[in-house]
Amino acid sequence: MGEMGLKKAVLCSILFVLVMGSLVPGVGAAANSVYPSDNGPRQSSYAAPLAKPELKWAVPFTGEIKQVVIDSAGILYVLSEGVRVVKLTSLRASGEILWSKEIKGVEANTLNLSNDKFLIVSSSLDGRELTDSSRLNDRTAIVSKYTIAGELLWENTYEYVMRLGNITVGDDGYVALALSYFTQASGSKRYTENVKLIGMNASGETKFNNTMVSDTETVPVNFSAPLIVKDNVYLSISKGFMRPYSSRAMMAEFTDAQFLKISKQGVLLSSTKYKGINPYAPVYYNNNFYVSGEPYGGDNNLYIINTAGKITKTISVEAGHIGNQIPASISKDGHIVFAQHVYSPAGKLLWSFQPTVKGKVYRFYPYSVPGLILDSSQNIVFSGYDSLYGGAYISSINMKTKKINWSLPINTDARSPIIIGKDGTIYVWGNKVYAYGKKAS
Repeated sequence: MGEMGLKKAVLCSILFVLVMGSLVPGVGAAANSVYPSDNGPRQSSYAAPLAKPELKWAVPFTGEIKQVVIDSAGILYVLSEGVRVVKLTSLRASGEILWSKEIKGVEANTLNLSNDKFLIVSSSLDGRELTDSSRLNDRTAIVSKYTIAGELLWENTYEYVMRLGNITVGDDGYVALALSYFTQASGSKRYTENVKLIGMNASGETKFNNTMVSDTETVPVNFSAPLIVKDNVYLSISKGFMRPYSSRAMMAEFTDAQFLKISKQGVLLSSTKYKGINPYAPVYYNNNFYVSGEPYGGDNNLYIINTAGKITKTISVEAGHIGNQIPASISKDGHIVFAQHVYSPAGKLLWSFQPTVKGKVYRFYPYSVPGLILDSSQNIVFSGYDSLYGGAYISSINMKTKKINWSLPINTDARSPIIIGKDGTIYVWGNKVYAYGKKAS
């Protein structure tokens, strides 16, 4: 790779991760489970406690916990990453470890629960595990399927990966994966980044492997996590421009985007143009897609797109508003929660909220996405981390009455999405899995 190309690839990736935090291994949107995910409206099937919860237990892990999912029996499955070691672990609702095993890879990425009985895992190897010494900057992506007992069923690998994105799993077990990879033209010193979308059936058979867009020296590209709705896969891709970041480096900024509809056979069916960048999977509910987009120099927008691919409404939030990079959550009656605002189903702003803990107003800035879900009683439950006050918190607000049910500074390393169990237990994680709820008497 030429000097400018290397600076561009490395710096753009680093800067983008610092700002958006979703397209590198281990940082991603919520996994597909029986609970809120990027495959739906981000609602929980269960209710969080109305009274302030307390810590029930905490289970430590070596290294960092990347993803946690929970099945209908309340069993937790944890994907963690130590020093060049990836582990898959199963926990009872009591915190007892059922089983734990090392899996292939040195970097953990995403974990999805499929049909309440399978685990879809993505991880990666880096250049130190590859025999070709010229590939030290490459990743080999690994997508594997396990039973919930930890038995490996199949494993697929993809080479020359630059950025490994998130996976989504459909109701039929169909898997879609977004990633980017390098190519180099003959006689050229420059490497091109290409965005690829891969679809595979429940047996791991590849149904399509399509390059969706490629960058140029002056036009960077980016991509969202995919979304599966019925017989189609949806993906956002963005293009932009390079601007000077310092005297020796360039920074990618994104302006134009497309929301793509692709069949499970890999055929492009439609494309909707919008502005900005959406690194997270689109949200779908009741025949509408909710796609966020923040163009360089502009407001953050939430685009409501119908199944025909038409933008029916655009909600704009002032640029820089804390929390506006979090995907929307949609209530059972269609109300929209986006960027600390609650909107009517028609997109009219109703009210806004701010977390308050022990009399202090916390900045709503989750480190992981999504840091906010709606429980079955229509409470807004969210987690975040505020460097000003030096800690993490969980809060619950009644969406109808606007009343703060409770706010809890948890004083842990937890900077994660939220999972709500059948009994109302709230799970968050960092280098431990924490369970908050009502302790057994």
